[in-house]
Amino acid sequence: MKKISEAIEAGKQRGHSGEYSIEGEEYYCSAAIQKYGFVYKAHLSIIKESDMAQEAFKECFTREFSCLKEAIRCIEESGPIKFSLFESLKGQKLFNPAFNEENET
Repeated sequence: MKKISEAIEAGKQRGHSGEYSIEGEEYYCSAAIQKYGFVYKAHLSIIKESDMAQEAFKECFTREFSCLKEAIRCIEESGPIKFSLFESLKGQKLFNPAFNEENET
């Protein structure tokens, strides 16, 4: 986790995405954090697999925080993805840090 934290501090976007079972339903979830300027951007999206074609998200946001610890807490308290699962995104990004969004579905 130290390498992931260091990468985030250097302005790299790190995160995780995958399929999760929530309340007996299958969901696709993604979460990422990136330091952008002087703030930390936390992104989370949760969508039921059966709602993907309609893009009807259960949860979708990009929020900003003053410290990494707050961004991590937001991700972990809002969905199934834990910071310990975060990894390098291999050239892809899960969100655009220039914008904040809040459940725009």
